Amino acid sequence: MTLNIAKLTGSKTIENDIECLAQVFKGYEPNFSNKLFVISGAAGFLAGYIILLLKYLNQSVLKKPARAILLDSFFPRHMEDWADDKNLKFIRHSLSDPFFLD
Repeated sequence: MTLNIAKLTGSKTIENDIECLAQVFKGYEPNFSNKLFVISGAAGFLAGYIILLLKYLNQSVLKKPARAILLDSFFPRHMEDWADDKNLKFIRHSLSDPFFLD
């Protein structure tokens, strides 16, 4: 099953971007498979692309999914639809405060 990014974002352009980015990562799958990433500023433009790329790689490329902890003090409403992914953990957190992994 392929991830429908256009449905998540409302943009066919972003879907094409993510598919192109995934092609660039061919051969680097071991660097992503079964790894944990911490993404700060997760509600930002670039972080949004990274999150969509991880979702795409998890569903279409990787044998073992990558996981991500997503930090931001604000999450826009459209990102709430992404929260159903068990490999992504959204945490409302200001980076001016220390963050510790449990």
